[in-house]
Amino acid sequence: MAGVALQLIFGEIHAGGNVWVCLALLLAFPFLLYFLKERWKFARSISGAESRIVTMCVLVILLLFFGLIPQNGSGRGILGALGFHDMKTSWVFALLLIYFTVLIGIQAITDLKIKKLSAMPIFHWSIFAILVAGICGVGARKTAYIQINEGETLNTAIDAEGNSLQLPFSIKLEDFQMEEYDGTHQPKEFLSKIQITSGKGNKQASVRVNHPARFASWKIYQSGYDVSKGKDSEYSVLNVVRDPMWPVTQIGLWGLLIGCIFMFIDKAARKEAKA
Repeated sequence: MAGVALQLIFGEIHAGGNVWVCLALLLAFPFLLYFLKERWKFARSISGAESRIVTMCVLVILLLFFGLIPQNGSGRGILGALGFHDMKTSWVFALLLIYFTVLIGIQAITDLKIKKLSAMPIFHWSIFAILVAGICGVGARKTAYIQINEGETLNTAIDAEGNSLQLPFSIKLEDFQMEEYDGTHQPKEFLSKIQITSGKGNKQASVRVNHPARFASWKIYQSGYDVSKGKDSEYSVLNVVRDPMWPVTQIGLWGLLIGCIFMFIDKAARKEAKA
């Protein structure tokens, strides 16, 4: 209800704002509610597993619902006004995701009382890290495109609003290559051989579809080319993305893997104890 009200009053969410403030709030709320559990009935009522399960189920339902609604403008109408046409700009989805993150955070703090290293605390802290990184990363993430000719060097890109974005490095397109399926002009694979130059030196990289080049907190993706010329294209279109929260997401993903290992170890230990 709060999300619907905010959607009607303020319209769609526009990502932005201070990332550090968002991070501080997402970390502070779980601790605050955890310490208020004994004094505040609401804080105590949302700290159980039932709240997390119900919220997760509603999130899944919303994800399915968003997937069924067209996002090209034809499905807006009343649903669009209520924020049910695109989850990335929906107050309803954003508030529920933040609420779920806070619930996971409360459980992760509660798990600190467990003296034995086990799978569930690792799972909860890993999921909490991934959710926090994802929410904060929306405002911190920068995405822009570069159309660059062979032999050309550029250090600026164009964002979705058409504004120029100064990059902390320059990119030189040394060569664009494409392999086509036999007897057709359909691309089998295409890549850009680039040189990345910054104050720290030069780096050679080959950028393929789904295989980006990495530089500091930036990723460089292969996005397009001159389709009218195909394999004879003289330029390449690259997508540059900066996500400073990606290392936190990686830590969370590794944590999930470690949690799975501990889960199997605990299961084997329990079987051995019963035997």
